[in-house]
Amino acid sequence: MKKYILISILLIQVSFLHSQTLKKEDIMGSWKVSRIIFHPEISAALNENKKTAIKKLEQEFTGLTYLFNTDNTFNFISPLKNSDLFQELGKVKNKQWKITDGKRIDVFEQKNNGLILVMELRTWENKTYFIMEELPFMLEVSKLETGQ
Repeated sequence: MKKYILISILLIQVSFLHSQTLKKEDIMGSWKVSRIIFHPEISAALNENKKTAIKKLEQEFTGLTYLFNTDNTFNFISPLKNSDLFQELGKVKNKQWKITDGKRIDVFEQKNNGLILVMELRTWENKTYFIMEELPFMLEVSKLETGQ
């Protein structure tokens, strides 16, 4: 009986790992940011000035749309054209994207293969998130239907 339970657990784990592997089709399209989420410990530790900066970040990220095109170009659409974030994201505009190790999305400059942005796509409780390597928060996103 222990063997059957062990085999069942192993099969479930293997199928879970397999289902976590990203494919190009999973990523292609437009992804809109609905909110940013900070870890509660980070939020609690912030002083008032930093909380104000975070509110500004929330306003700038919310409504941002990431575009993963079929030709592997990466782009974005921001509702705030004059924001600091818009200027910063200019570095990733019209760059290339690829899936690395079946679980991470790399945005890079093709000329020198310089890595610009690394993110993971994760799903928990029917919500999808982009987790970026260098940011202390994650972005809750939803994939837009074609034509939106």
